[in-house]
Amino acid sequence: MGTLTVTLTEAVTVTGEAHAPTTTQLPAMSFTGINNVYKQQITVPSSALTQFLKFGSAEAAGTLRVADIYYIRISNHDASNIISVVCSDSTNNRSYAQKILPGNHIIFTSGAQNVFDANDAATTQGSYNVTVPCTADFDEIAMKAETANVKATIFVAYG
Repeated sequence: MGTLTVTLTEAVTVTGEAHAPTTTQLPAMSFTGINNVYKQQITVPSSALTQFLKFGSAEAAGTLRVADIYYIRISNHDASNIISVVCSDSTNNRSYAQKILPGNHIIFTSGAQNVFDANDAATTQGSYNVTVPCTADFDEIAMKAETANVKATIFVAYG
C-alpha cells in the first residue's frame, strides 16, 4: 500500500518583486491505502461532451469503484483553451456540477463520494430543485473543450 501526499505552494511576484514569501498553504494532504493509480493523457474534443471517467459500486472494465477513490486531478495542457469539466450522478438522476478549467490549470478533488451538492432525486438531471438539497457521488466525469481539441491528463489515486 502506498501513500499519496499533496502539497499546495504559493509564491507571488509582481513586476519582479516578491510580495510574500513562498508559502505552503494548509497542511499537506496525505492519503494512505493507495493500491492503484490511473493516469491517462487524453484529447478533449470540442465537438461534444465526452465521458472520460466512469464510477460505480464495483470495479469493472472501464469503471472505477467510487468508494475506493482518494484523489482525482485533471490538468489542462493547452495555453489558452478552456475545458468544461462535468461531474454528474446520472445513475440517481442528480443534477451535475460543472467547473471551468482554464488553460494551463489543474482541478482536483479528494474522493468521489458526497463531494458535490446535488438536487432532489425526483428532479430531471440538469434541472434544479433547491428545496431538497443533498450530496451526491460522482457517477461520471465528462469534458468538452471550448474552441479546439485540448490535450489533458487525468490522474486518479485509489485503493
